[in-house]
Amino acid sequence: MSYIILMHRIHDSVDKLRQYYPNADVNLVYRAYIFAAKMHRGQTRLSGEPYLSHTIETAVILANMKMDAVTVSTGLLHDILEDTDTTYEEVQDMFGPEVAQLVDGVTKISKIYFASREEYQAENLRKMLLAMAKDIRVLIVKLADRLHNIRTLQYAGKEQQKRVAQETLDIFAPLANRLGLGLIKSELEDLSFKYLDPDMYKRVMQRSEEMGGERQKTIEIVKEELERRLKTQNIQAVITSREKHLYSIYRKMKRLNISFKDVMDIIGLRVITNTKADCYSTLGLIHSTWKHIPQSFDDYITLPKPNMYQSLHTAVIGPFGRPVEIQIRTWEMHHLSEEGIAAHWRYKEGKEKDDEYDSKFSGLRHILEWHQELENPSEFVEHLKIDLFPDDVYVFTPKGKVKCLPQGATPIDFAYAVHTEVGEQCYGARVNERIVPLRTPLKNGDIVEILTQKNHHPGRDWLNYVVTSKAKTKIRHFFRAKKREAEIQLGTEILEKALRKSGTRLSRVQKDGRLKRVTAELGHSTEEDLLSAIGAQKYSPKHIVKRLFPENESAEAVEEQNDTKQHYEIEQTQRNTSGGAIKVKGVDNILTRFGQCCRPLPGDNIIGFITKGRGITIHTVDCPNMKAMEFDDDRKIDVEWDIDPQVHYPAELYVIGTIRDSLFADIVAAIAKTNTNILASNSEKSANQLEVRCIITVQGREHLSTVIRSVKNVRHVHEVSHVRAPAPRY
Repeated sequence: MSYIILMHRIHDSVDKLRQYYPNADVNLVYRAYIFAAKMHRGQTRLSGEPYLSHTIETAVILANMKMDAVTVSTGLLHDILEDTDTTYEEVQDMFGPEVAQLVDGVTKISKIYFASREEYQAENLRKMLLAMAKDIRVLIVKLADRLHNIRTLQYAGKEQQKRVAQETLDIFAPLANRLGLGLIKSELEDLSFKYLDPDMYKRVMQRSEEMGGERQKTIEIVKEELERRLKTQNIQAVITSREKHLYSIYRKMKRLNISFKDVMDIIGLRVITNTKADCYSTLGLIHSTWKHIPQSFDDYITLPKPNMYQSLHTAVIGPFGRPVEIQIRTWEMHHLSEEGIAAHWRYKEGKEKDDEYDSKFSGLRHILEWHQELENPSEFVEHLKIDLFPDDVYVFTPKGKVKCLPQGATPIDFAYAVHTEVGEQCYGARVNERIVPLRTPLKNGDIVEILTQKNHHPGRDWLNYVVTSKAKTKIRHFFRAKKREAEIQLGTEILEKALRKSGTRLSRVQKDGRLKRVTAELGHSTEEDLLSAIGAQKYSPKHIVKRLFPENESAEAVEEQNDTKQHYEIEQTQRNTSGGAIKVKGVDNILTRFGQCCRPLPGDNIIGFITKGRGITIHTVDCPNMKAMEFDDDRKIDVEWDIDPQVHYPAELYVIGTIRDSLFADIVAAIAKTNTNILASNSEKSANQLEVRCIITVQGREHLSTVIRSVKNVRHVHEVSHVRAPAPRY
């Protein structure tokens, strides 16, 4: 492309600019062109053309989008900071602060690392772009830049083609859609499709071209016939047509696993009427004129979608046997859908509904689509300068990767977001190449570098200023682990000393399996758990020694120790009278109590154990502590339930679910629905999981099963279980 042709392209762009902005500063555009030509002189593209051709074509795209002189000038200068020796200050001095800020914004976005293809990363990057660009023109310039790059991608190598195409499909096409730039979004998608799956692209394009004449003819015939019939019925309506682009056709074929000919909305019509009654009258006319395709009708007027979208959807067999999809709505419904909360926008992008996200773009879409109606270009600029995502902070790693954090996040939150080990070894941070305190709140666009030291550990005061759940959870876990480590060490020393007094050693009872047996008897999973409990003074060393050598112990010691080791107690003591809960075989009027190790409920198989001075303790027959007392048959006694419907018994529930709004409240409501009282409850969040423990009162096993079934029916609840062994006090 010669410089003469390039100059003509600039003149065309300036002429177009004058059409929409009669008072536009066209000298700014010409000065930007001359400066770009000077600074990019000698630089070429992969095609062999002067590099200047790219910046001019970017400016041409912006002019065709009816952007202002400042934006078109930015298009000409958008690579000047990155690819030449020009400084920000020079751009500011020559073209003013507005152009300089836009060029700098485009340059920063160009440095973002776009390697990830995962959807969550793509979404974070889209938000990152929007959060950084308080002036949305930065993003529009970047989209124009990307559009020309992908238009000329044939000159790149295969690997680069696929990388750029995937990046465009993941990031830039959805961003264009969010900004209401439908034509650009469609072209970005189709060109990406061409490089990512060239064979399928050719097949879809060939089929689309083969059907092109028939499709256009079909749509015109249906439109003319429908307009005639509506007129005879005195129904005022506007009928518009639309044609699905190639990637959209392919995506629907893939999603629904259908062939090209089965994609019904390749040909589409939209009918907009004045009243709801006219919508249904129009539907009747359509179905009486063309054959309705079964299972293709949806009445979103009577039953609106959750986002309040309303419309009638139907499909018919039109001329030439081609399916035609038709949407019918009132003008009010149409305006509602165009404001961003209608399913059409979300359907096009294939995302789940997000009210907050859509509401932030509804006004922006109107501005971008209708800004040519504004008389004053500066009014348009003011509407664009908005902060779209005030609730999130998007920062960079030194290598340019993006991390999304909540407002108020600190370098410590960032460190844990990178990796737990980085967080635990963090001793300092650089933000934008300056050392800052670890409690410093991060801002959008900050470049954060974490300083680590191998033997460094978290400080307890970190919990006072971190805000992410991951950081809080990991810091608490670290200190719990350190506490456990100290308890294991202390427990080991205490037990070793006690065993030496008894003439043996810890290593001996570990080797001969005695410690393993006692560990299991006391309900612990590992020997370290038992040693930790000893260090925490939940067991006396004397008691453990007696457990290790049962020939020197009495069974009573086991029972007494079980009482002292509880984290909390929910006791229920009753005398065996005519109204009592337990019948003791051959004995009347004796004190009974329930073992806190297994907490029996009516409906459980139970057995009694005689405790000197404290009556009879009731256990379930499969209680681990009863198995440990298998040689004390003389102190076991048969018992049975004497159920009083007025008596309720404590039971602990453990519930796990995926975090969502009101999950805890819904769990409580599910329990209350079964006429069950809650004595205590506690919830704890970790990652995206909610763990709930609660003490309830039930009449027995059957009542408890009813409660468990009710809680299991709560949405996002994955596990509900009855906890027999006691948990820490709430």
